[in-house]
Amino acid sequence: NKSTSELPPSMWQSMAPDELPVKEVKEFLKLLSFQPMYLRAAAQQRQFQLDRHLRTIENPINYLLPEIQSMRELARMQSLRCRVAMAEGRIDDALEILGQQYAMARHLGQDDFIVTSLVGVAIADMGCSDALYLVQQPNVPNLYWAFASLPSPLVDVRHAMSIERQFLYLQLKVLAEVDEVPQPVGYWQNFLDRLIPQIGSLASDFGLKEDDPEATRAKLVAYIAAAYPGAKRYLIDELGFSREQVEAYPIAQVVFLAMTRFYDATRDEYFKWTTLPYFQSPSRLSRIDDSLRKRLDHVGWSGMPTYTLLPAIHMIHLAVARSQQQIAMVQTVEAIRMYGAENDGKLPRTLDDLPVPASLEPLTGKPLDYEYHDDHAVLNGHKVPGLRYRLILRFAAPKE
Repeated sequence: NKSTSELPPSMWQSMAPDELPVKEVKEFLKLLSFQPMYLRAAAQQRQFQLDRHLRTIENPINYLLPEIQSMRELARMQSLRCRVAMAEGRIDDALEILGQQYAMARHLGQDDFIVTSLVGVAIADMGCSDALYLVQQPNVPNLYWAFASLPSPLVDVRHAMSIERQFLYLQLKVLAEVDEVPQPVGYWQNFLDRLIPQIGSLASDFGLKEDDPEATRAKLVAYIAAAYPGAKRYLIDELGFSREQVEAYPIAQVVFLAMTRFYDATRDEYFKWTTLPYFQSPSRLSRIDDSLRKRLDHVGWSGMPTYTLLPAIHMIHLAVARSQQQIAMVQTVEAIRMYGAENDGKLPRTLDDLPVPASLEPLTGKPLDYEYHDDHAVLNGHKVPGLRYRLILRFAAPKE
């Protein structure tokens, strides 16, 4: 039995243009012949807006996104169209499809959900793979300035990150009420009654049962009791509350006040560093990760929502930078092609020899790693955990 990746159309997506069974692929694409007209029109739009109104939705964590997975599939079909166009020498068509891929990636970064932006990043990466095939085709214009004109970053996650920053309060709306004003025990009993229906799919993350309110309430009461000592320490030792003030609060108020204050402070520390280019922030974000794990021993159970929801922010920042790295590498390839066109098909000995600036490495803020050899050159992207992009560059011998 073969896996789906070994069968059409999935198996075609890993093939170079000159490896494709073009006739078979075109017959398949006829089944989707209605798509290009809409994709062309969509690429011409400035904005992508799905009007999700997350602030009015009761359980945003359960929000389904089938249309976003469809966008990924659309992009895969576009990649096939692009490679067929290359195989047939239709360079203008391939260029148009490549632009549509980047437009789709850019648009997905305008949605409310981080996962949508990550699909946009994946589509941008498909575009870069196709671009590397495209620049190897005869008579392809140099794309250096086209890549230079792309927005940076192409997939801008700032809007989705602003939603993610408030996600705890979008899901557990009752937490927005928590403040320093003393409230009686009865208020907090009612507070739990209103909190439980809002937990939704977060229940499994916190060891609760979504479909059993009574069991959830019992566990929450036990959680509050277990979290109280650490919450009390945090309010007194780190936030400067007086012991008398904290001990005058009901136990639940101490826990939820510490929970929200600790979450807000840690969240803001994470998010402020993601506003900088990646190369200026990774060591700081790693230190925040390490500090969070150490501080949990002091804060105790009231820090659990923070630990559960926030550390992935670092990886989102990395995913965007890694996508920009691929664009930088393609643009640098085009700068090298420009040099070769002006120097009888020779490779530059260093990137300083290029007639236009080489792109900087988004993960380091420094020039890309370039190695010159007699008959080829190697362009390396900065290594990230488990992955490093490496391009071996040669100019084809002129045809006689």
